Amino acid sequence: MPSKIVIALFFFLVVCSVACGPDVNSQFIEAVENDDADKIREMLKSGADVNLQNEQGLSALVAMAMFDRVDVVDALLDAGAEVNSPDRLGRTALYWAAGGGHNDTVRLLVRRGADVTLMTRDQQTPLMQAASLGVPEVVEALLEAGAVVDQKDDQGRASLLRAVVGPSTETVQLLIDAGADVNMAGRVKETPLMLAAEEGHLETVKALLAAGADVNAKDMAEQTALKLATLLELPEIMEVLKKAGAEE
Repeated sequence: MPSKIVIALFFFLVVCSVACGPDVNSQFIEAVENDDADKIREMLKSGADVNLQNEQGLSALVAMAMFDRVDVVDALLDAGAEVNSPDRLGRTALYWAAGGGHNDTVRLLVRRGADVTLMTRDQQTPLMQAASLGVPEVVEALLEAGAVVDQKDDQGRASLLRAVVGPSTETVQLLIDAGADVNMAGRVKETPLMLAAEEGHLETVKALLAAGADVNAKDMAEQTALKLATLLELPEIMEVLKKAGAEE
């Protein structure tokens, strides 16, 4: 049993024991840990509260979505788990599933009514999480379900700014194709092109340029993508940027 699951569900059990019989609750938690959908249904019928949360707002649904237990998530939803119920920081089961790159769980939650536009306290969305991780299948599922591609978090960064730092040019292209603004800058005026260049992601730099990225945009420190690539000694990226019209 992964230690993270045991720790998370231990705290869930502590709070749950106050609300209903300890035997029912202990069996419910055991069933969740063992991914035993039939046992979960049995314990819920015996009085366990499917929507009970611990002090951090952790519910069985959130825990199982976090760890990609698709069958258990489905069973909990069948038993009345609130699909959009957030934890104390506003993070839903969909947020955790997307952040883990759990494609099957994400698609199940979406089918069962998960709201892809809900934001956490710091204005993060499931799409931002998936974009940061660079899992194209999850990004595609969220976009198909209506995720807002240019929503910004409290740091002023939209999903594209997160994706360009990651390893997946395919994810970046999906966001571009969905209408992401390739010149939307963050809080310090950093653009997707600057971050991609700084990370040394040549194919992502090419994709952004092809989509109309401003090659001479400057951040608050007056740095351009070319200046960043030059400082980091990235000759291939420097060449591509110069051919695209970057000014020295």
